[in-house]
Amino acid sequence: MRHAVKVLATTSILAVTGLALAGQQTVDQDDGEGLEFVAAARRGDEHAVRKSLERNADLVHATDALGMTALDWATTRVSFV
Repeated sequence: MRHAVKVLATTSILAVTGLALAGQQTVDQDDGEGLEFVAAARRGDEHAVRKSLERNADLVHATDALGMTALDWATTRVSFV
């Protein structure tokens, strides 16, 4: 249950930030910071996601090699069991 709450919190952070920045500049997917941000979301590392967003909120638009954003990865981690 704690895992689901943590994932939902991370997903909420990403969603709210993404809505606030809708239509803004995208982050180059080859950008190391963007790739690390997406990887942190994929791992479920809420602390790293928060720190990255505090430094650069535009990271919500970053994608990995598969075209997945941090929000995409965060939502794949949600379990409604």
